[in-house]
Amino acid sequence: MGICLVSAMLVAVQLFNLTPPLGALPLLLQRQPSFKGYGDSPRISSVSRLHISETASAKRLWKKVEPDYPRDAKAAGVEGDVVFRIMIGTEGGVEEIHLRRGKPVLIEAAAKAVSKWRYEAYMLNGNPVEVETFAIVRFRLPNKHR
Repeated sequence: MGICLVSAMLVAVQLFNLTPPLGALPLLLQRQPSFKGYGDSPRISSVSRLHISETASAKRLWKKVEPDYPRDAKAAGVEGDVVFRIMIGTEGGVEEIHLRRGKPVLIEAAAKAVSKWRYEAYMLNGNPVEVETFAIVRFRLPNKHR
């Protein structure tokens, strides 16, 4: 509130060529808002979700289902990676899948596979927590010349 009052006073001084009373401005600048502790104030809460890298989460992946390569993509020779941002629930299952990038013909097969992935549950201070991370599904055609 003090800052608004100071701003209003400075605008009035400029607009109306007024001279502020001596001592008024320093008093307003020194005034600090007081904390009233309302019930809807932000409060510190425990961690409910961790954000970790794909590399770190891959180490805790204990059930990885490979995708079925879409016939159209295979016939057309389409390869590539599909990247998802995923939410791992407190029991280790994939609960949310959000597409980040990938070739349209590969996305559905990749999402079906990732939805079946299972991770070791994450614990923080003895409590299970959700994890936000990335999942990468790679589609590569077998190469006869390898």
